[in-house]
Amino acid sequence: MRFTAVISSPAGAHNIYYEGIRCDTYEWRLYAAANDAGTDWDHSVSNNWRRIENSELNAYQSALYVDYMCTSKMPKGKAKDIVNNIRFHRLSNQEYH
Repeated sequence: MRFTAVISSPAGAHNIYYEGIRCDTYEWRLYAAANDAGTDWDHSVSNNWRRIENSELNAYQSALYVDYMCTSKMPKGKAKDIVNNIRFHRLSNQEYH
């Protein structure tokens, strides 16, 4: 699955990444990052597929994989449903009655 991640600091700085996650292999890939002006994508930062590590540096990738995007090595649903679950903070392990 491909997505755009916007990471904001408390001071207001933003990092914007275009990434992908592979559910079947627990891997992620960076395709591009927004340039300093935020007007274009910088593809020179791209990398090959890498295993998602459960560290503080990339905790968001692990959280997206486990909580929202993947289950049993498959996507958890349609893109619209995944986006809504992220938007409304509905974790996959929460039960609804």
